[in-house]
Amino acid sequence: MMIEKRRFSRVKFGARGTVSHLGASIEGSVDNLSLNGMLLLTQQTLPEGARVKVEITLDDDADPLVLQITGFVVRAAPVGLAVQFDMDPMDLEALTVLKQIIGYNTGDPEGVMNEFYSYLDRRKAK
Repeated sequence: MMIEKRRFSRVKFGARGTVSHLGASIEGSVDNLSLNGMLLLTQQTLPEGARVKVEITLDDDADPLVLQITGFVVRAAPVGLAVQFDMDPMDLEALTVLKQIIGYNTGDPEGVMNEFYSYLDRRKAK
């Protein structure tokens, strides 16, 4: 039996994403998404630990909703970059939209909120 180490639900997601580091931008497609991070499909790479600014574009129309989140690269692989989001502080609008996306796609919005509350409890305990 495999033990799942992830503390946050993750969902397949197909939005455009951009990761910026030291003035350079890497574009790709968001393959999966959680409250804690994402996998950006791209051929380009950054070093693990690199501090990044993430933009996730949710609409393709003239006035798209763009989530802006900071984070760092936790894994660089041939298929893309795994980025962990900085949850403290995270923009309230970005957090709310992420919660809605993940809750809708998992079919368990209450479970997604419980994951977030558990995260906050663990942070307080440190």
